[in-house]
Amino acid sequence: MRWEHPVQFASQSDVGFRRRNNEDSISVRICKDQESWRDHGHFFLVADGMGGHAVGELASKIASETVPHTFFKNKPGPVSKSLKSAIEVANQVINERGMANREFMRMGTTCSSLCLCPEGAVIGHVGDSRVYRVRE
Repeated sequence: MRWEHPVQFASQSDVGFRRRNNEDSISVRICKDQESWRDHGHFFLVADGMGGHAVGELASKIASETVPHTFFKNKPGPVSKSLKSAIEVANQVINERGMANREFMRMGTTCSSLCLCPEGAVIGHVGDSRVYRVRE
């Protein structure tokens, strides 16, 4: 894959029958130039919050904002290392927020991310959400 190849993506989320609020968040960053492709690649993330009420929604929102922000702020290097570091930072932010407020103590989120980059496809994963590789 080259950076200028068109990338098509879509997202859909459904609250389901048993819940009142949706605890899913997504983040997508498509490279605009060759330099960003070389340094980080295209970025996709799905986070599914847990903990009930608004706390799962908050946790997934924190993950979907913190992971890409940290990932793209990291200096160019191995994408797998940058992605792991970004997920760890998001985990720390979520844990600190949970410890600071009793109502947020049980919040958490899954995090499934994919970077399409010159190195290939790099997956970052925490929790029970899945990333599938589909072949023709």
